[in-house]
Amino acid sequence: MISKEGYMEIKAMYRNGMTVRAISRKLGLHRNTVKKHLMSDDFPRYHKTRRRESILEPYTPMIRDYLQEDDYRATWILERIRRAGYPGAYGMVRDYVRTIKQHKTRLAYVRFETEPGRQSQFDWADFLVENGDARYITRDEAKAIVRLSEKEGLVNVTSNSTESVDFICSCCSCCCGALTVMNYFPSPSRELAGNYQCHLDVSLCIKEKGCTACVVRCQAFAHKIVDGDVQFNQKLCIGCGLCISACPTNALRLVIKPEGKINKPPKTMMELLKRVETERREEI
Repeated sequence: MISKEGYMEIKAMYRNGMTVRAISRKLGLHRNTVKKHLMSDDFPRYHKTRRRESILEPYTPMIRDYLQEDDYRATWILERIRRAGYPGAYGMVRDYVRTIKQHKTRLAYVRFETEPGRQSQFDWADFLVENGDARYITRDEAKAIVRLSEKEGLVNVTSNSTESVDFICSCCSCCCGALTVMNYFPSPSRELAGNYQCHLDVSLCIKEKGCTACVVRCQAFAHKIVDGDVQFNQKLCIGCGLCISACPTNALRLVIKPEGKINKPPKTMMELLKRVETERREEI
């Protein structure tokens, strides 16, 4: 069985020039399996086997209702559900009650309201996984997704901290609120924390031959067609590098910004939020 991420990784490796044999060795798959997925235009689909219902299943809503009322012990709950017809043992009830209580004590948030701009919320991965809304992936799977996002022309945006990566978003300017708002700024490159910007070597550019690869890829509209001519506006560039990977003549490259414009991110996301709060207080 191969996952959707594994399927994407096979496709990405093949696009990067790897042979079927090399992909087979790298991923530990049979060559026929690799060929089958390369020939397919859709994700692999598998039929799930029907899960056998636990004898406790019909009584779990009742247990949840009890635990919403109070922190009842498993023995107390067992007595009540047995009156309702539960035929099973105590151990199953005890384990289920423990799981519910642990989940309640590990809730990731406490709801509160503040003035606009004073509160930030995150969907932490651990809790999404526990709620069945996500799953953990390997580093190789994450790389495959990032490579696929780059191929599709999406901007990979991550948390601005040095010690850990709290999230990676694959964004486009038509769906992402942050990129959409950014495009209203006269100079997005000055507002964002990126340390790189795009440099164009006009001697290598082949726009006279009708090339518009950079225009198609740019999510910040730094590359535009104006009166039939491809133009590049440095102030609009956010330094994502999407245009560079599509340029057929290597006329584009990323260069680091001048020393005075280098952003030095904090160690953690919490330090970043504290820094933003301090700056806002100073503005007020």
